[in-house]
Amino acid sequence: MKLIKIICFLFIIVFSSKTIASVSLEEKILIDSPDIKLGNIFNGLPNDLADTKIGRSPEPGKKKIIRLELIKKLVKNFDIDWKPSPAFESIIIKRASRTISANELKGYIINALNKRGITRDYDVQIRNKEFLSYIPINSNYQVDIISFNFDEKTERFFANIKIFGNDFSPIITNIKGFARTVVEIPVLNHRVNKGQIIYEHDFQIIKVSENRINENYITNINDIIGMEANRNIRKGSPIKKIDLRKIRLVKKGKAVSLLVKSDLMTIKTVGQALDHGSLGDFIRILNPRSRKIISGVVTGKNEVRIPTNSNISFLSK
Repeated sequence: MKLIKIICFLFIIVFSSKTIASVSLEEKILIDSPDIKLGNIFNGLPNDLADTKIGRSPEPGKKKIIRLELIKKLVKNFDIDWKPSPAFESIIIKRASRTISANELKGYIINALNKRGITRDYDVQIRNKEFLSYIPINSNYQVDIISFNFDEKTERFFANIKIFGNDFSPIITNIKGFARTVVEIPVLNHRVNKGQIIYEHDFQIIKVSENRINENYITNINDIIGMEANRNIRKGSPIKKIDLRKIRLVKKGKAVSLLVKSDLMTIKTVGQALDHGSLGDFIRILNPRSRKIISGVVTGKNEVRIPTNSNISFLSK
């Protein structure tokens, strides 16, 4: 019976030795943990040994290099049967990380403005907005505003902030940019072609920085509805005064009905428009028979009224 126990014990030792002896080494390691464990470096270790912590992971976005000398010490201290290859020099360990963009922190800037009693509607524009710092890939973070300055005249801000969490060292950094006052303006929700009449359903309201809008832009939707596009206008475009015109009731080169009135008579006849015209516009009219030209005021669709004292010579051949 004793002999059987001794054989079983020897079998366990041999089996364990083979398990540890079969370990291999990773030369490039990506860790999603605040700690480096033996199992991150050596493959094939028993679970209890693999879970042994041997150091802190590099900070997010950083790397650690473990040289051969340290690997040999780990092998010796934990009795790992591993022999280096002649080409082996070091291990590179990186922390699985993600970037924090400055755009993610806009809400903190708005809160900082509100705390200072600046409650207008702002569009926060941050410089270097694509990248700010790294944090562990699956970590949550919090932000403290250490100091905050805002110049209402230039609308510039500067913030010194701390980004912190449970599994990475605090990050102290700066954010600067603008907090522009925004206004609401109408923009087209689809392309409008030249000559097309614009209605209320052609618009949506968006917010833009006030500094982007000048006196050439139309901000009141009532000044746009019922107007005609003076040129092709793209979807999403703010509307400029030059983009619009009154609806053309008379088109150049087309026949128009003329109302000629004097103290003695009222005559209706036909002429040819030499100009485009909207309601109330004065345009030139050609008498096709006499080839005489006179100005009249547009009163309706293809309708023009000739003023008193200007009609007799116009009607004559």
